Amino acid sequence: METTRARSPMLAVALACAVTAALAACKSTPPPHIAKSPNTVEPGHHTAETVQKANDDADLNSAIRAYRFFYWQVSMAGLFRGFESYGPIENKTFFVREGNPSQEFSTPNSDAPYAALPLDLHGGPITLELPPGPLTGIVNDHNFRWVMDVGLPGPDAGRGGRHLILPPDYKGKIPSGYYVGASTTFRVFLIIRSRPLGGDMRGALARIKTVKIRPLNRPHDWTPNKWIKVTERSFDATSRAWETNINFWEELHRIVDTELPDAQFPNNYGELASLGIVKGKPFAPDARMKGILEEAAKLANARMNRRSKQDDDQDDDEDSPVVHYAGLRDDTPPLARIRGWRAHQKDCNSGCQFGQQKLDLEPGVPTQGTAKTKQ
Repeated sequence: METTRARSPMLAVALACAVTAALAACKSTPPPHIAKSPNTVEPGHHTAETVQKANDDADLNSAIRAYRFFYWQVSMAGLFRGFESYGPIENKTFFVREGNPSQEFSTPNSDAPYAALPLDLHGGPITLELPPGPLTGIVNDHNFRWVMDVGLPGPDAGRGGRHLILPPDYKGKIPSGYYVGASTTFRVFLIIRSRPLGGDMRGALARIKTVKIRPLNRPHDWTPNKWIKVTERSFDATSRAWETNINFWEELHRIVDTELPDAQFPNNYGELASLGIVKGKPFAPDARMKGILEEAAKLANARMNRRSKQDDDQDDDEDSPVVHYAGLRDDTPPLARIRGWRAHQKDCNSGCQFGQQKLDLEPGVPTQGTAKTKQ
């Protein structure tokens, strides 16, 4: 018993020495990943160089997050810009086209003719009237958000109907007899596709031109819209030319300056402000910020393309969750999204129903019933 009591103090001293030595070793030899960091300095001894490096890193991270979040708005701007060279008049000049390799789109389909209808809601709501028949249409706003479906996938289910697109925060009276969708932006893009039944491409093109687009409150000098066929013309309706340079940020500033901010995401707009993109103020980055923004565009675009390629490879697996259109990640570029949609269509070719029933079977995709509707 005495021997045990005698050893206890010795054991305590040994443990204390071991702990002291370990602490000393930790203090004098930091882990390798910290020792290699260029920003590691003694407490209270930051240099101008390390401070600048920390600020640059913070701005670069903010710019990468902003690029990924606002990519959709800039992508939609590419769609608008692709048709501007043909001198469209807002809400009056629309385009019809068949698939052509010289035309570039983010989400094309070469099997049926399209109508591209850029719309502006600054003057108030726009009405669409579709005849019965195999027309498929969708309205997206400038945030690339779904506003409403029309035709076969819409509430009229191909039976024909009247639709109304409302501008942001519309307070006016909504007339009865319309299917209604509300936009979060003033500029929206309507795409209508016409199925060439029996290979009748001419009939499919003619069917598109029977769609009627009018302001809800027509001015006294209003005239019917004009259709322009652009099948044989070459144009680029994507944002590819801007995606890895300062033009991406210039285009994003133009969008922020002309549209209302989305009240759901104040933090994201605040982060844009820290990068110099503020509604109502000029965008004039200095050499330092311009370099950071261009680097962020290259890095973010490369990461998104890599993620898209990974999803694209998985698309060959029929059991892959990527084939579900609504289940794709928010930072996945449109390429992967359209492949997922095509995979869904492939599964539906042998018997899926068009219209509201089809939409209800897609988990996570908002159906027409989630917007304000009135028949």
